[in-house]
Amino acid sequence: CTYTYLNEIDKAISHLKKAAELDDSQDIYWGQLGWVYGYNRDADKGIEYLKRALALNPINVESLKDICMLYAKNQKWSEALVCIEESMEQDPDNSEIIRIKQDIEFFESEFERLKGNKGIEQSGK
Repeated sequence: CTYTYLNEIDKAISHLKKAAELDDSQDIYWGQLGWVYGYNRDADKGIEYLKRALALNPINVESLKDICMLYAKNQKWSEALVCIEESMEQDPDNSEIIRIKQDIEFFESEFERLKGNKGIEQSGK
């Protein structure tokens, strides 16, 4: 959505909601709404919209990637990995999907490592 690139998030959301309401059978509207909402306002609401897009078109790789990233943003690692695996089944040679999977696995391990170090520091006090 052009408004997103102009950093006019409220306008982008408003126009995408209106488009989705006018024709709620278009996964592209729900996917874009999920992406804009999820990255700029509320990740859980964005995930809800992306799930609606995927219900309309289960093989939409863009919506699968976006929902994976929102799960990862919320540190829901297992959900993110399930989605990225589904994306890889749809498009196994997509280098962006492969990179996202590697990033999710890396951040999950780093998060767990840092969480473990914090526990060690706290128990040593």
